[in-house]
This record gives sequence, C-alpha cells and structure tokens, in this order.
Amino acid sequence: ASELTKIKDLVHLFAMAYPSVKFQLRIDGKVTFDTQGSGNPIDPIVAVYGPKAASEMMTVSSEQDDSGYAIEGFVSVPALNRANRSYMSLFVNNRLVSSRMLNHAVEESYHGLLPERRYPISILNLSIPYSDVDVNAHPGKLEVRFQNENRVYSTLQKAVRSHLINQIPVSQVGQTTFTNRSSPSVYPYINNKPYETTVYNQGSFSVGNSYTFNTHKPNSEVMPSLALIGQVRLTYLVADGPDGFYLIDQHAAHERILFDKIVAGRGQSQAVSQLLLSPTVVELNPLHSDLLNANKETLQLYGFDIEQFGDNTYIVRSVPAVMSIADTEKSLGDILDMISVEGLLRQHEDVVAASVACHSSVRAGMALAPSEMQSLLNQLHETSNPHTCPHGRPTIIRYADYNIEREFGRRQ
Repeated sequence: ASELTKIKDLVHLFAMAYPSVKFQLRIDGKVTFDTQGSGNPIDPIVAVYGPKAASEMMTVSSEQDDSGYAIEGFVSVPALNRANRSYMSLFVNNRLVSSRMLNHAVEESYHGLLPERRYPISILNLSIPYSDVDVNAHPGKLEVRFQNENRVYSTLQKAVRSHLINQIPVSQVGQTTFTNRSSPSVYPYINNKPYETTVYNQGSFSVGNSYTFNTHKPNSEVMPSLALIGQVRLTYLVADGPDGFYLIDQHAAHERILFDKIVAGRGQSQAVSQLLLSPTVVELNPLHSDLLNANKETLQLYGFDIEQFGDNTYIVRSVPAVMSIADTEKSLGDILDMISVEGLLRQHEDVVAASVACHSSVRAGMALAPSEMQSLLNQLHETSNPHTCPHGRPTIIRYADYNIEREFGRRQ
C-alpha cells in the first residue's frame, strides 16, 4: 500500500509539473487518475486537489533576472493551509527536488500570514542556469546542490512573498475569495518550447465550468476605505464597507501598524528610541539575562540602550519609542519571554520587532475614543499587510452583503 501511495504521489506531482502531457493511472484495471494534457496548468491541480482548492490558488510568475533566475507556479491563499509540508511541491528546471532550504524559503514567504505550524500548498518551478545547479548530489536525483544558495533562497522567497502581499484579500466569513495579479500561465517554457496561453483582460476569467479566478484589484479595493461605526466588546471595531461590514481586531491591527513602524525605523536611533528621564535599574532572572545578552545588538537596533551593571542587573537608558515606560522592568521581561518562545520559529530580528509591537499595542478590553478608532483604521490601510498581525492572526474579517441577506431571508 505504501509503494502504491508513492506511485500515486509521483504521478500527481509530474502531472502538475507538465500540464501539456496527458497522465493516466490505472490500478487493477480501473482509472484512478486522469488528466487531459490540455496545457492549461490549472487542470492537473484540479485533478489532484479538487476544484475548490484549485480556485484558492494564486499564480506566481517572475521574469528572468540578469542571472537567469525565474519562478513560475501556484501557491495557496493563506486561508488554504495544511498541517504538514507534504503539499509543498518544488521543481528545479522542471526536475522534482527535495530541499529543506527551498521549503523554508516558501514558508518564510508566508511569515505573518499563517498560524504557527501550518503550511501552504505550493507547486513551484525554479528556472536557473544549469551551470548553477548540481543534480548529482543524491543517488535518487531528488536532492540538488546550488552554487549560490543565498541567491536561490532570496529569489524564491521574494517572488512568492511579493505575489502574496499583492493578491491576498480581506478574510471573508462564509466564503473564501482572493484576487489574482497574473495571467494563469505556469511553466510556460517546458522543454524550452513556450505553449500558448490566453490572456484575459476582463474583470475575471473562468477555468473549466465550476470555478472562477478574479483578476488583480488595486490596493484600495483589497482593503477598501471603511466608514467607522463603533466598537463592540471593547475589542473589535465595526466598519461599513462597499460590499459588507467589517470587524477589526484592535489589538491585532495595532500590532501590524507598530510592527511596520518599528521595522521601518530599525537602526535609526532618533526614530525608534525614547530616552528615559532617569536611567532605570532592572533585575532579571538568569534566563532573561541570557536572552538579553544573546539579543543585545538586535535590541539596540530597535531602540533599547541597556548596559550590564551586575550579574543579572542592568541599567536601561532608553526603550523603543512605541513602548510604555510605566513599568520598564516588567515590559522588558515580557518582551524577553516572547523572544524566548518565538525565537525558535521566526527570523531573528523579526522576533524582536513583533515582540515589541505586541507588547506596545492597545489591548482587548480597552475603550477607544472615536478619533483613536478612526486613526487605527487609517493607519492599518497604509500598512504593508493589513490582513494579519506579525504573528499570523487576522486583523480584519468581512461579512459580505450576500451572506447577510441570505441569513435574513432576503436572498436564496
């Protein structure tokens, strides 16, 4: 049974990699898998994952740069994710590969968009000059070596990340939607022979009969301008939009706003730091002391000025500008606790920025004045990724007019 599963998996993978080739798998005389070989890259994805999952995939298409690197393929919207990495399929020059480095590049592209220990679906082909890759690194030809791993990692991570940020929509209750910048082509130069693809200039295009992709919308439509209504449960802002009403988690939204500000000002002491009126002496436990020493330079980039005064005693002269100074010792301890937990999961400097943002943002249960709520909405609209906080939780959810009308019996 396990060997049969491996065979199925390989057929599925190669069918997605070569959409112009017809694949058919028969088991005991019965056809269990069949593709048409139409050349439309979405068709084998439908055959493997089903039409619903296929309709929630986004194209990734980056043209060759000066070094001859290019990325083509599909990745899932953040709402479509899995509990393991087995749905991440990667090819190099149309050759199936197994690479922890490439997997990590894709995972890092979703940083702040997915909950912890959740993984995307991906079918991606990396085209690079043959001289830059060694395909004889493994007897089974699954593993490869790259001459410049940093360039490969960066090319893949940036290509996927930029497409995600430009295409993901506001989460919608009751229905998953998304926007798509690119045409539907994938792997357009298989065997060095481009195949014909149809470019659609209308607002949407259909693939097959049962699912539809939407073309890219401007950023103002990905998160439209919202009219503030008020606050509920001292936790969520309510706003009216052109296609429904929205709930915004005030803590998660403020986290995203502060995170962007902290990262943008990193290393600029005047922009990110506030000098304490009088230096504060703090006592840290041994674990916090070790974390502080290990992260001292990074903490300094974000506005901390801390000098060791004794074994576990430190003098704090300045803290990040966004941070409250009401209880410096407790605030520093809380941030170090967050770093200790998240440091195993995220890039080093992002951990500090996310920790400071989380600790400094408004909390659930805090009453906000109308002007504060409006400012929060305006600033969220201008962030790099208004859809999630730095930890991957959604900041905003839409309740579509259609679903509301259906619940009230106004629509069938």
